[in-house]
Amino acid sequence: MIMALLKESTREYHDRLESNPFSNRILQEEITIEEYRKVLERFYGFYHPVEASLIQALDGSFQEIDFHTRRKVPLLEKDLIALGHRQESIRRLTRCSDTPELTNQHYAFGILYVLEGATLGGQIISRHLSKKLALTPETGSAFFSSYQNQVGARWQSFKNMLNSFPIDAEQERRVLAGAIATFTALDSWFLAALSEPAQQP
Repeated sequence: MIMALLKESTREYHDRLESNPFSNRILQEEITIEEYRKVLERFYGFYHPVEASLIQALDGSFQEIDFHTRRKVPLLEKDLIALGHRQESIRRLTRCSDTPELTNQHYAFGILYVLEGATLGGQIISRHLSKKLALTPETGSAFFSSYQNQVGARWQSFKNMLNSFPIDAEQERRVLAGAIATFTALDSWFLAALSEPAQQP
């Protein structure tokens, strides 16, 4: 099954991203709104170009995935506005220029594996944000609260869909390559933020 192979083959990349010192700021006991906003800005800078590429790559060919309802950019924009940004300042946010280069739809499946899997960890983060910053999905934590009480069900449906697609050895290699490239690109994007100044709303 492709999902089991993905989990095993990407474990080291997943673990490296989870220990990234920039994104881990969110889970600090003394997290501030300013620090949180900077992390969200960085997520936006990655998700915006990646989701744009996915829309083009999937092109409605896999209706089972229902990518339109899985997009996170609208949630990030909602959070950034709640935290002081305007549409104009959001448009000025730096975008990642080294995102995974989509060459085929199976590569896109690998990218989606990373983005959808992130919603599981988002549950932990959203609870932390509620406790430390009193944030709700309406006041700044919509991104990390995506799917809300449907996270498990949406993840299971994604796994079932991906496992149901007939995938040969070469297509399997492309799915794995897409996932590894996404983990690696996001980790590098976060690390680069450690030496960059915050962007003001």
